[in-house]
Amino acid sequence: MTKEEFDKLRCEPIKLFNKEVLYADLRVNNLHLPDNIYRYELRHDDKCQGILCEIAHRILVNFQGTILSDKKINLGKQGYRLIDEDKDIQYLDKDNMTVNDYLHQQKNIQRMER
Repeated sequence: MTKEEFDKLRCEPIKLFNKEVLYADLRVNNLHLPDNIYRYELRHDDKCQGILCEIAHRILVNFQGTILSDKKINLGKQGYRLIDEDKDIQYLDKDNMTVNDYLHQQKNIQRMER
């Protein structure tokens, strides 16, 4: 993915562990990420039903997508965290957005919370 393609990439805003993050259904490498964005990968279930079940820094088998966040997600000592899709993920009724749009939105939210 080129820098231009990354800048145009539109991701789905979701809530994961009560944090608003971006979801992309493809692998996003670290090459073009801004310094203030953390990247994680999602794994789906072994039955290939598309049920999200794990987040980690890198997923090799059953890759489902990439999470981009302005805040670190605690993966614990083992470097991964299990996901209960019914409890841990909330799909939002928002338009897809670029990473720059997301960062701008998050800055505005932080300003309003002060």
